[in-house]
Amino acid sequence: MIKIIKHKAYRFRLYPNKAQQVIFAKTFGCVRFIYNKMLEDKIDYYQAHKMMLNTTPAQYKSEFEWLNEVDSLALANAQLNLQRAFKNFFQHQTEFPKFKSKHRGDKSYTTNNQNGSIRIEDGKYIKLPKMGLAEYDELEGIGWEWQSADGSMLKAPLAIEAVGKNPTDRGKKGKQKKHSGG
Repeated sequence: MIKIIKHKAYRFRLYPNKAQQVIFAKTFGCVRFIYNKMLEDKIDYYQAHKMMLNTTPAQYKSEFEWLNEVDSLALANAQLNLQRAFKNFFQHQTEFPKFKSKHRGDKSYTTNNQNGSIRIEDGKYIKLPKMGLAEYDELEGIGWEWQSADGSMLKAPLAIEAVGKNPTDRGKKGKQKKHSGG
C-alpha cells in the first residue's frame, strides 16, 4: 500500500513585538551573511586549490559568535540554498551563484520544525524558534506553512512583505479601510 501525504499551505500575517522584530532583523541578516561568507570561502578555496570546499554554518559560529543568537536551522537552510545554487549552476540550469544584497531582494529565511518548535497555540499565536509566540491573522491564498498528514508543521518560510497601504494596519484578511474622498 502506498501512503500519499498531501501538503497544505497556509499564509499568515504576523504581528511581532519590538523584541521579535529585532530577532527577525538579526535572522535575516545572519542568513544573508552566512550565505555570502560560505560563497566567498568556496570561491577563494577553489581559486587556491582547484577543489570545492565543504563547510557548514556551525564552523563559523566560533569566529562569529553572534550567529548563535539566531535559529540554527535558518542558517542550515541558507547552506542548503547555496548548495542548490551550485548544483543548478553545474547542471547548466542557472548562472553562477550571486552574493545576497542587503538592499536588493526579499528579506526571508526558512526554518524547520524540530520537536514542536513551530506550532499554533490558542488559535491566535504561532510559536517560532528563538522567537517565542507571535500574534497572527490568517490571510487568503497559499502561504508559508507546510503540514504533514498529522497536522504538524514541517517548514516555515518567513519573509517581510508590504501588506496594503499601512503594514501596521491590523485589518483581517487583507481588508483595507475605504476612505471617502472629500
